[in-house]
This record gives sequence, C-alpha cells and structure tokens, in this order.
Amino acid sequence: NFEDPADENKDNIYELIITATDSDGNKDDEDWKVTVLDAVETKTFTIREIPDVDINENFLYTSERPIIDGQTYIGILTYTLGGTDAGNFDINSTTGVVTMVAQNYEDPADENNDSVYELTITVTDSDDNNDTEAWKVTIKDVSDMLIIDTYSPVDGDTNASASNISAVFNRNITAGTGKKIEIWQDKNTTDVQQVLYDVTSENVPINGTTLSVTPIQHGHLAYGKPYYIKIEADAYTNSNTDNYLGITDDTTWNFTTSTTGGPCGCMEVDNCDLPPNLQ
Repeated sequence: NFEDPADENKDNIYELIITATDSDGNKDDEDWKVTVLDAVETKTFTIREIPDVDINENFLYTSERPIIDGQTYIGILTYTLGGTDAGNFDINSTTGVVTMVAQNYEDPADENNDSVYELTITVTDSDDNNDTEAWKVTIKDVSDMLIIDTYSPVDGDTNASASNISAVFNRNITAGTGKKIEIWQDKNTTDVQQVLYDVTSENVPINGTTLSVTPIQHGHLAYGKPYYIKIEADAYTNSNTDNYLGITDDTTWNFTTSTTGGPCGCMEVDNCDLPPNLQ
C-alpha cells in the first residue's frame, strides 16, 4: 500500500540483493530496487451534517470536530475553508475544527451585514477524494436575550411576602409546552419540593412581561420559611422565539417569607397548618 509503506525508510522503495552461488562456492551479487507507485483510488465518504448554530455576540465560536462517514479514506485528511464568509473564520487543517473571533452584532463583518456568517469546509484525502459541508453561524444580539429584570420577592429577601410572587421579563412572554416552575423549601440538609407548576396552569398567569405565581395551598406559602424557585429552560419565549434559559440553581431566586402574615398574627408558625379561617 503506497499510503502505508513497509520498507525500512518508509519511502516506498524496496531495496534487495540476490546472490548466486555454484557448487564450488563461486558467487555473484546483484542488487536492485522495487518502487511502489501511488495509484489513484476512488473512495466515497461524507462529512456528517453540521447544524446551523446561534451564538451570543462577543463570544468566541468554536465548532465541533467534523465526523466522517462512508468508506475509509486514503492516507490523511486535510480540511480547508470556503463559502461567502470564509475570511472571518480560521480552520485547523488537520482536525477540521473551525473558530471565529468574537463578533459584534451591531457591527457585522459578514458579506451582507446581517450577522449570519456562511461557510463551508471541504475535506480531502491523499488521493483527492473529497466532500464539502455548509452551515451558518448566526450572531445574536445580547439585548434580545430573554431575561428576568425584576424578581418579587427580591433575591435574598428575609422578610418576603408569602403570596405576592412574580417575575418581570425584559420582553412580552408566552409559555412553552410541558415545562415546569418549581418552588422548593430549604430544609437545611434536605430540600423539599413544595409545589410543581406546569407553566400553562392558572396558578402561573402571564400578563405581558409579568409572570405571577399563586401558591396552590391557601394562596400563599408558609410563613417564616426559606424558599427558592427554579424555572425550566425554554419554559418561556418571546415573539422572536428567544427562549428563556431558566433558573437551575438554588441561589438565583431565594427568599425567606415573613414570620407574620395571617390574620392570627402568629410568630414563627406555618399558618398553612391552621384552618383557613385563621390564616
């Protein structure tokens, strides 16, 4: 195999000597070389589909390493860039990993100035068998990200309302499908999930940018208790289909409810355990 030589110095030139000897020990040597030439071999392989990707402005882009499917390629693979916006990217010719420096959404550098960077990569083996794959990298305006501007109670509040719970987003929102909001009570060593809401339920109504949360039991949380709230990723979206990334930890939105809240004025008591007429 030309691409995998077995001769001593790996140059595809095989050197040998033969010696002829008669019955009386007379002999002669002759040396020569056998050179293996490269023959073009046709192979069919493809770069597995590379999906289009969105990234936030001011972040470096790094692609995944391409995956090659199909027949075994000949020799080594070499990757090259092409496409309308190839000049904005760099490629590792050995691995096929593509990078792009951080881009500014407000000052696009792509050909048609729409912050959608179009590129292709071509992979070629030692016998010039090749395949090309195209995709797009879209730079997103950070201001378009769906975020919560205001929490109520505010994060870290130690005298929070047990019933007035809401979050105000930076855009009008709509609820996703099959997503949840979780209210957890911090029990020191053991956290207890108190309430699990589907984001489309009547207990979490939406009014424009505002999401309200109405606790199921008696319309309020227990008094004098620490809580934190989680929201699943993609639970909410806006008109630009920018999905909310969610709250996955116990520190982003946590608070402790006031120790007094029910009409009875009990201190350090979970009024949810009292009859409704005493709360």
